[in-house]
Amino acid sequence: MKAPLLLLASLPLAAAAATLDTSPFSKSVEMTVSGYAGTSTLTDFPVLARLAAGSPTGFDYADCAADGSDIRFADAGGNLIPHEIDTWNAAGESLVWVRLPSVASGATFTMYFGADDPGAAAAESVWSRYAVVIHGGSSAANAVAGGPAVTIGNTTYVKPQADAGRIGGGFRKSTGNAVAVNVAMGNPASSLASTGKFSVSGWFKRNGNGGSSNNGTHVLAASRPKWDSGDGFLLLQEKGQYIDVAAKSSHQWDSGSYTLADQTWGHVAFSYEKDVSLTTYFNGTQDLTRTSPGNLVSSGGVWTFGSYANTGSNDSFIGDMDELRIFDGVASGDWIKAEHDTVANASFLAYGDVQDVGTHTPAITVFFF
Repeated sequence: MKAPLLLLASLPLAAAAATLDTSPFSKSVEMTVSGYAGTSTLTDFPVLARLAAGSPTGFDYADCAADGSDIRFADAGGNLIPHEIDTWNAAGESLVWVRLPSVASGATFTMYFGADDPGAAAAESVWSRYAVVIHGGSSAANAVAGGPAVTIGNTTYVKPQADAGRIGGGFRKSTGNAVAVNVAMGNPASSLASTGKFSVSGWFKRNGNGGSSNNGTHVLAASRPKWDSGDGFLLLQEKGQYIDVAAKSSHQWDSGSYTLADQTWGHVAFSYEKDVSLTTYFNGTQDLTRTSPGNLVSSGGVWTFGSYANTGSNDSFIGDMDELRIFDGVASGDWIKAEHDTVANASFLAYGDVQDVGTHTPAITVFFF
């Protein structure tokens, strides 16, 4: 007797583990990278998606969970990609960071929402390319899971506040005498020291001319504990003029061309590779560049945004700070400009209209005997 013949009809191919099951969702909206001006493709880059009632067209908070916990994102291939809700505000604008596997002009991805059970979010970190990301607002926590601890050096004069950020919340520092936001580098510093590569960036809005003892110098970030001692870097705006960077205790100074104006947000960054280059950027535009000195990274210690490393003085920054970051490697000019543009340019992403997700008909295995 012959064995029964089993014919399988409408049997779908096994889906990859990372494929997003869209069947639980009622709504979707496609998003397109329209404002990227670089020539290279960026890998695993976090873009900022903005949501508000009627923006994108047809978006309604009533279609989402009260805290936004049902939103999910998929790349152009339908694969689930990581996201992090920076701010969820059903009465205004919500901000969501989404890590795209590749960013080039015209790249598309889709947000899905309106599901009772949306399934697990992507386990990977949005910030896989960074050692440190600090949003500010209600917390000084490092957004990088397992990354170095972040503390506020003086909570009387340095406070996370909802209205202190370039987008969402940030930090407000009211005096130049206080140490600001400290990062206990530890193992990440050891890793960066072994490669001799790192980049630092942040948004800063100064309030006034800084401490009277220094004619308006604002220290933006530092791994040096003092003006004139200790190896490491010192990024500052000197005497209300130009963005400078100092490397090592020998005062190897370079002055740039750009000024951080009073009461105006500016994005300041620099990238570093041991014995190769040290380059600064202002609002995404390359400023100064030079051959770098020896390794600026020790195997431990504290790096600080807003003052000398864990010390504070009249040279410290006074004003608001936001999106403070340490990149694990040499961030390219395209990366740093995109980091600026995704925040500063609301049209960095273009949004389609909200669509109803089609009714899902599950695949059925049919046996013929």
